[in-house]
Amino acid sequence: MKNPLKAWNLPPSPEVHLWADAVELRCLANPDRIISKADISAEDHKSKEMRAGMADVSDLRDEGQSQTPKDIRQSASLETLYQFLEHRVQAFGEGYPFALSPDGNSLVRRARLTSRHRLYLFLLLASNLPSVNQRYHHFLTSAFEAASAEAMKAYLPKSAEVHIFGKNSLRARTRPSHGLKADRLKQLADDLFDKFIADEAEFAAGDTGDEGLDIVGWIPLLDDTPGVLLLFGQCACSADDWPKKQFSCHPDKWRRLIQFTTLPHSLTFIPHCYRKPGSKWYKLTAFADSTLLIDRLRIINLLGPASRSLRFIPNKILDEVLKKGADPN
Repeated sequence: MKNPLKAWNLPPSPEVHLWADAVELRCLANPDRIISKADISAEDHKSKEMRAGMADVSDLRDEGQSQTPKDIRQSASLETLYQFLEHRVQAFGEGYPFALSPDGNSLVRRARLTSRHRLYLFLLLASNLPSVNQRYHHFLTSAFEAASAEAMKAYLPKSAEVHIFGKNSLRARTRPSHGLKADRLKQLADDLFDKFIADEAEFAAGDTGDEGLDIVGWIPLLDDTPGVLLLFGQCACSADDWPKKQFSCHPDKWRRLIQFTTLPHSLTFIPHCYRKPGSKWYKLTAFADSTLLIDRLRIINLLGPASRSLRFIPNKILDEVLKKGADPN
């Protein structure tokens, strides 16, 4: 099996939560299971991209810091970056697969990993596909769809129906994730006792797409009349794309396909820990109106109970990463 994790890869964005991920990935890849502030500082000197990232970390602090000497700004940047890691230690608790050293200067991977730790590491890999060999991307994104479906099930009562609608699922090819798009949309409308109103002539021949809908869930009522609580979910692993993908499940788009009695609520699932210290959202300006964001912290909290199935975790990929670390090339 080819090494899943590439050599040290810099985040595609200066957003600090991604740099916290980069530190975790480096810690995961290191044979000694540890990365220190000195290691990060050494990378800072080598890389203009990392210097830009560290500058962005500084921007979250006092603006007056720009007048201070470079070495002090760099130190402050690292302190802020480690504040994000300290927050994760607290927020994820026993589910966090890393720990800070007693002096707070190093991040250390736990020697013994539980299923919850492996869930976190899987979401970490899914959040950082540019750092993963491309041949494994489909397995990670499809597994993330399954994880998101399980999270939606956990969020809804036991009576709820939850189905993967996305065409790229690795799960069994059962309704409604397989077949022509028009047929699947008709089946969905029938399941909801609503009406399919799209013009089938507008769909290309052989179109098996998903119209941007990855997961659908609803709470049935004890009759055959339309009108149920309905959730549409979009899964997005790319840090750059998820803000735009929020509109894939927006009711305004879907009303031209199905005549809904009650409009769907839109959810966006991301494997990122989109948090600042204190667990506040990283940037509220990234949110679309009327969209509920389910990020790494919420997914792990929803799937935390031992009764939840974690069979979707790609354990073979994780095992290879844990055994081989990162590709040195």
